[in-house]
Amino acid sequence: MARKMRILSSADIAKILDMPEVLKLVEQAFGERGRGRVQMPPKSYLFFGEHDGDFRVMPAFMDSLGK
Repeated sequence: MARKMRILSSADIAKILDMPEVLKLVEQAFGERGRGRVQMPPKSYLFFGEHDGDFRVMPAFMDSLGK
């Protein structure tokens, strides 16, 4: 099965994100992290020298999202 990757521009993102709401959620996430209620293992990196780039995976889980 062929899969396609959708690439979003900054204009696409601006259409779907509300920055005041994003900032509120980021503040809540940092608060949860400070209270020890976030699982956040180290980042993983894949390097693509021929493309002068990398791919970073930053997994995390907030216990409060499951409630």
